[in-house]
Amino acid sequence: MSEQEKNMQQNPEWLPLIADQQAMHIEFIDLVQSSANPEIVVLNFIQRFPESTPLPEHQPQEGAIGRLVARFAFTWPHIERIRDLLDRLLTQRENSQIASEGGK
Repeated sequence: MSEQEKNMQQNPEWLPLIADQQAMHIEFIDLVQSSANPEIVVLNFIQRFPESTPLPEHQPQEGAIGRLVARFAFTWPHIERIRDLLDRLLTQRENSQIASEGGK
């Protein structure tokens, strides 16, 4: 059995991926805007000024509140899976906070 097959058996959420440096760059997001139609949901991820420092070649236009970092389109089934994932993460966080407070 290959190492990849072992990893997939041990962690079903593990997927073999290719990621370039741009994909691995982490941005902090202050605001998420959405638009939707019956087929897809588009999420815009935004950093608000002054938290994000604009690059010299991208000086903000007067009145700009931030910069668009990324846009992603999702189908409604993907949005449901993301919702379920976020619900699980919030529950895990709440449970770990309760456990750590109970131990004090």
